Amino acid sequence: MLFRSKCRDDAIKVISDKIGGDVIVINPCSFKRCDIALIPEKIVDAKGLKQADGQNVLTQTVEKGTLIALNEIEPFSILPLTITRENCDNIENHLKVSPDILENDFIQIQFNKNGDIINIYDKQNNRSVLPEGGIANQFQAFDDRPLHGDWADIGDAWDIDIFYDDKKWISEPASIIKVMETGPLRATIEIHRKI
Repeated sequence: MLFRSKCRDDAIKVISDKIGGDVIVINPCSFKRCDIALIPEKIVDAKGLKQADGQNVLTQTVEKGTLIALNEIEPFSILPLTITRENCDNIENHLKVSPDILENDFIQIQFNKNGDIINIYDKQNNRSVLPEGGIANQFQAFDDRPLHGDWADIGDAWDIDIFYDDKKWISEPASIIKVMETGPLRATIEIHRKI
């Protein structure tokens, strides 16, 4: 495995030296890709990345490096990117995040102060997905002690007795709800709960 990694890294270095660019993106697949990739380094003191044709590349600095998003990358292709110090302000952030809302172009998710999802709104179809008063993402635990079977040899994991929900625990309200990432490629909140 170590040999294959060294061969790959050496080959990428040779290709990078030939085509230039500060970062290269490789699509080794036989089909077009439109993914978000993670560069393990943070692009410091830069405004972003540009393709060879001058098109800006959407980036976001995150804890483990830099996320980049490109339009479709052709199969079996290599795309060099250049770090730019020019302003890349023409890229809009379509993600909205706060302790009580996560939203993109397709969906809006609302949280209550306990950290429960209280509404999932499908913007494309103009409808709420949850029923009135419904709660999503509710972490529940049950005490399931089957009447049949030995605890040493439990058997089928789906052999659940009808009374499994007689003893049920629901997680406590959130002690912390905080925004972790604000986009433009990824927006996240972190919710701390105890059960």
